[in-house]
Amino acid sequence: VLTGDHGEALGEHGELTHSYFAYNSTLWVPLIMAGPGIEPGRTIEAVCHVDIFPTICDALGTEKPPFLQGVSLLPLMKGKKIEKRAIYFESLDPFYNMGCAPLRGFIESKKKFFDSPRPEFYDLERDFNEERNLVQEIKLEGYQKRLKDLIEGLSSARKGESAQKVDRDAQEKLRSLGYIASLAPNVKENYGPEDDLKTFLPLQQQLNRAIIAYDEGRADESILLLNEIIEKKKDLIPAYLTLRHIYKAQGKLDQALVVLEEGFKNNPKNYDIISAYGMLLIEKEELDKGIEILQAGLALIDYDPEIFNFLGFGYWKKGDEEKALEYYGKALELDDNFALVYSNLGALYYSVYLRTKRSSDLSQSMDYFKKAIECDPKLAIAYRGLGMGYRVAGRADAAVSVWERSLELNPEDSFVILRIGLAHLDMGNKSKALGYFEKYLALTGNSLSAAERQQIEEYIRKCRQI
Repeated sequence: VLTGDHGEALGEHGELTHSYFAYNSTLWVPLIMAGPGIEPGRTIEAVCHVDIFPTICDALGTEKPPFLQGVSLLPLMKGKKIEKRAIYFESLDPFYNMGCAPLRGFIESKKKFFDSPRPEFYDLERDFNEERNLVQEIKLEGYQKRLKDLIEGLSSARKGESAQKVDRDAQEKLRSLGYIASLAPNVKENYGPEDDLKTFLPLQQQLNRAIIAYDEGRADESILLLNEIIEKKKDLIPAYLTLRHIYKAQGKLDQALVVLEEGFKNNPKNYDIISAYGMLLIEKEELDKGIEILQAGLALIDYDPEIFNFLGFGYWKKGDEEKALEYYGKALELDDNFALVYSNLGALYYSVYLRTKRSSDLSQSMDYFKKAIECDPKLAIAYRGLGMGYRVAGRADAAVSVWERSLELNPEDSFVILRIGLAHLDMGNKSKALGYFEKYLALTGNSLSAAERQQIEEYIRKCRQI
């Protein structure tokens, strides 16, 4: 089976890429099936991806699960017909992430209906490229009822039973690909023509151009475009979040914070802005304000493990270990595979050990760092913490081993580079220690104080002594 998940509009209907409109330029994709007993041929019948599973079952002579919604296409491949039906489609990314009206519709008998504040209707047999909207020639209420009945018929009565927990790693992969929407979209009771995707298109195109400009290395152009968008539409959340991302990537945390402050002022009830704003405040160690903002976020949504993690971190930095443990615990209740929470717990117990010198606290710390690595073998900060545990436990060789793994993941971590150098020096491996001290000096020399630089140079002199 060869197919595609979507097409690319490439400018048709004004859409630059995909996931905005639902015209045939993005909805129509290849579907090629080959196998024993399947003769070469082609059908012009409208089919959809939910038909693939039942078709494979039919081809293999396997019983189809009763919950499947599609139909087998094997009869079409044998020159027969299949039952006439409506094929549902939707485009909800702008609804969930930009505050636009939802776009839903169906294709039936070579007719295509879009339900939106500015509805559309096309005769695909005569107008496959959807250039002539015939909505004035139909009884709109009848098609809207047909769509409503179709949605109700396709919606599973057992949908609650099918809910699955997505682990942290999968969530981050989906988010990086743009496949996770806002946790709390701005939903209106009623949508007007101003909320239609066609009305909103110019701003969406500008947002796309801003993202493309940044991806192509033109950050200044992207920043200018995003600021223009915010000036025009102060509730377009992706513009704030994209601009924040650019500034953070440039190391300009103060500018990123200004963007989120403005976003919060203009959208005080938007969870995505609130959580991003509060988390950045915690990163910048504006702890009291950050905790206040994140608590406001909890009043909107209490099932995002990320916000509980940052609250835990904020309280730990304030010295309130009991509160920190409470919030870290709530984060793990929501996602028991959240590696960064385990790493943060490791750091918390390590700080407790430094104060109490209890071996049980050190053991607890190291266990949490190991659990973090088990959940995410690429979490460099967990190796850093585990190495510190081994170091104070008197196991310099084990410390060096995990620190070297940390450096593979983050080669310019000056903290780890210095610690490996010191560990080698303590073990008498002067030649190995020398390389790490020299690398540390090359990385941090311009930022070191005179006393710090003098100390590193003293280590280097010791390493060079025979």
